[in-house]
Amino acid sequence: MKVISKTVFCLFPLLFPLSASAQITRDGTTSTTVTPTEAGVRIDDGNRAGGNLYHSFGEFSIPTGSEAFFNNASDIANIFSRVTGGNISNIDGLIRANGAANLFLINPAGIVFGEGASLQLGGSFYGSTADSIIFPDGEFSATDLENPPLITVNAPIGLGFRDNPGDIAINDDSTGQSFSFLAVNQGQNLALVGGNVSINRGFISAPGGRIELGGLASEGIITFDENGSLVFPEDVARGNVSLTQGTLIDVTSDGGGFIRVNANDLEIVDGSEIFAGIGEGLGTLESQAGDIEINARNISLFDGSQITSINSGLGNIGKITLNATENIVVDGGNSNSGVAQIVDPEATGDVGSINIQAQNLTLTDGGSIGNLVAGTADSGDINITVADTIVIDGFSELTTLPSQIISARANGDSGDISISTNNLFLSRSGVIINSILGQGNAGNINITAADSVTIDNTGIAENNEGSPRNGIFASVSASSIANGGDIEINTGNLFLTRGLISNSSAGDGDAGNITLNVANTFLADDSRINSNIGIGNREDAPALGKV
Repeated sequence: MKVISKTVFCLFPLLFPLSASAQITRDGTTSTTVTPTEAGVRIDDGNRAGGNLYHSFGEFSIPTGSEAFFNNASDIANIFSRVTGGNISNIDGLIRANGAANLFLINPAGIVFGEGASLQLGGSFYGSTADSIIFPDGEFSATDLENPPLITVNAPIGLGFRDNPGDIAINDDSTGQSFSFLAVNQGQNLALVGGNVSINRGFISAPGGRIELGGLASEGIITFDENGSLVFPEDVARGNVSLTQGTLIDVTSDGGGFIRVNANDLEIVDGSEIFAGIGEGLGTLESQAGDIEINARNISLFDGSQITSINSGLGNIGKITLNATENIVVDGGNSNSGVAQIVDPEATGDVGSINIQAQNLTLTDGGSIGNLVAGTADSGDINITVADTIVIDGFSELTTLPSQIISARANGDSGDISISTNNLFLSRSGVIINSILGQGNAGNINITAADSVTIDNTGIAENNEGSPRNGIFASVSASSIANGGDIEINTGNLFLTRGLISNSSAGDGDAGNITLNVANTFLADDSRINSNIGIGNREDAPALGKV
């Protein structure tokens, strides 16, 4: 194909494509120049205001093996790029820029990152289907071309969306085995903001930085806070976010690292993971990892998918917060799905809390929520507030692990498990556990269920000791030097069928008390309530509390 010279292209910016290896055109509203190169396309000039540089494109797509190189000056802080032609941007190649510039790319028609998509930036990347970037003194709009584009020295304060925003997709129609790899440098931000956001076999990485996923389903403005994080309007419907086919969202590093998802429905399936914390061999005792925060209408994890904050080095890991206005479902399927704080055996550092809010919470077939500390660490609390019903049911047929809410520690004090709901239902091996395996004190289990607590193990075989396998447990292992925590249940009605409420110590320490405050009905059939010291049958074992 004949290459069109730079001079001719500038005279006819809307009539000719660049070359077979680049589908990028300027729209003539800024002084942007676009030049074909052997590697793809070089983007020069643009309109500059202070540390900000502005580019405007009619089309912006990058084929596999090609690149779009923003040849900015090294002192540019932000590159603002808009796509105005009304066609989706298909990014199958490399986007790169000079220096430490942050790159904003908006295309209201949509953005699709293919298997060959990648980033080579010194700063942060914001990819969005917003129709404008909003500044204190106006906006840089991709849909209003009748007015001259705003060129300002100010920092942006938000992203503006019109009705029916376009979607962002990664590996949208991929049937291969390759991953799309989008990454920014240490401490930088990576944001993908739709419409809907779907990531299939994607590896999204911002070590020690921020990853933000989400979108709006209708007209609204998403603003930036003082940390550069996105603030979603409360009164505007949100788009859906889906992570499929082993997608990994990862901010692990030697500290920092924050993940936030704002969605209507969030679906995490096929072994996909959201991952934060301290990486292997990294960090110091003073290091602090960031939080994972998810805000959605419904949150679903299936088939071995995980939301995890991990410590594989030195330092403290942050909180995990899940806020759902309707339902949270964690289904292990043929594996184990879960929300977890994990400290590896050689790691040291404290663990943040897990905070769950929803209308209903369902853990099935190996679904779990828990703090699992094999190293030396004090654990945070697990706080669960559910307006209607919590169901903990079944176990994974592949791993045989039960559906559970669990706090387990090797060395260090264990946090409390606090549950507030209307109805709590445990069945088919579903359990709530707070245990200590080494030195340190176990936390308490506090349950308030306004209507009822039901533990029903009907249909599940008893274990080798002849006792039911599901229930509520606080325990201290035989090798531990620790005291067990208390179990307290406050409810209107308590129903036990082959269920177990047990507080025990097999080590050198006391078991805690069991206190049952039942306002109306208490029924027990082939069930047990145990509070004992275990090995040694010590005389100072605490007695069963109020029933």
